[in-house]
Amino acid sequence: MSEEFSNENQVVEYFQKLQQEYNAMAQNLARIELEIRDHTSVLSALSELNEDRKCYRLVGGVLVERTVKEVIPAVSTNKENLESSEERLKKDLEDKEMEIAAFKTKYKIRFKNEPIQQEEQGERKTSGGGVLA
Repeated sequence: MSEEFSNENQVVEYFQKLQQEYNAMAQNLARIELEIRDHTSVLSALSELNEDRKCYRLVGGVLVERTVKEVIPAVSTNKENLESSEERLKKDLEDKEMEIAAFKTKYKIRFKNEPIQQEEQGERKTSGGGVLA
């Protein structure tokens, strides 16, 4: 965020880029959360089955026949990896949110439907305007 901008269009473009990055991260987080739910559901279904029962697992686009006993540890490991990815992504998402908020504050960005804050109204009378996104 150490960039300096020569005009309002550059500020708006950079702000939109930050928002797009945030949205992409949020979509990725939603996808990971869905996969964790799927893994949890599979684990609960497999835990009720006999360990020697055949089951099929999709590995790299290939359906592989295994036993429940062999599949449970692999699915558990995948779930744990997804959960750690989820935690990292949540932290990154919070950092990006803070970066966006700081950028909005620095360049006095507000959306068209956002009301002007009282303290900003006083500042606006004495200083130049902010950027309207």
